[in-house]
Amino acid sequence: MKLHYAFFLCLLTPLYLLADDDEEDNFEELRKSELPESVLVTVQKHFPEGRIREAGKTAEDGAVVYIVMIQDRTGDAEMGTRADGTLLFAEQKVNPRKLPKPVGAAIGSNYPRAKIEEALFITEMDEEEGEIQFFLVILETRDERLQVAIRPGGEILEVEPVEETGEDDDE
Repeated sequence: MKLHYAFFLCLLTPLYLLADDDEEDNFEELRKSELPESVLVTVQKHFPEGRIREAGKTAEDGAVVYIVMIQDRTGDAEMGTRADGTLLFAEQKVNPRKLPKPVGAAIGSNYPRAKIEEALFITEMDEEEGEIQFFLVILETRDERLQVAIRPGGEILEVEPVEETGEDDDE
């Protein structure tokens, strides 16, 4: 199973800023009142205390995808849905100190000296497996930075090195 979370590392960066030029031309910012009711229902279901900060739509593989940025009491979140409200993905920043115990234990036993830089809780839809939920944790070890996908029960799904973008963060 290959997880599709490469863009999740850019949480809360509007999709049109990550897209190539052709997709960027497709992105259309929307007001909340312009979102289909089915999209609003999906947002409410996944983030009942959330407030929509930003929204838009784009085309992906010929289908319309609605991207919604949300703020709620736990922090910032982003989700993508189809026009009918079908969830494509949802991601939310998580305080590393509030990771479930099995996730913390998996990190501690496999990467005992690593520092957690960032943690996200991700729900994505997989055509074969349906809804998949996992934590994506960015770890800094002495030698490298890693992104580790871990199910809530502590099962490590995938580990990949974080590729440096070469951009200067001080800009």
